[in-house]
Amino acid sequence: MEVIKDKTKRKIACSKRKKGIIKKAMELSILCNQNIFMIIYDQDKQKTVQYCSHSTFGIEQVSSILQGNKLFKAHTNEDYFDKFAANFYKDQGNSDTESDNEKSEEHDQVSKISNKRVKK
Repeated sequence: MEVIKDKTKRKIACSKRKKGIIKKAMELSILCNQNIFMIIYDQDKQKTVQYCSHSTFGIEQVSSILQGNKLFKAHTNEDYFDKFAANFYKDQGNSDTESDNEKSEEHDQVSKISNKRVKK
């Protein structure tokens, strides 16, 4: 996956995906009775979008939870790519003995597939 180079397409994708992720957060909150707090920071506009599943569950509550809870789980983009690549190799039925070149070629294929999905 990589940044969409065309600025107009990137803005459109950002707007659609932002709406989509907020919709998914709302659905998760309602269907699974979860408290959700999310901040999206737009680097270009220097603005944030905040979503709270409940008016009483804001940044103060989240900050307090994070400070007192040692068992929270943080995720990064790298986590996603590591998991995606591992599942790709597993689905392809590859053994642990394959060469680094074969793994590198397959990783390139995974990246191409991901790039196509992002650019649509």
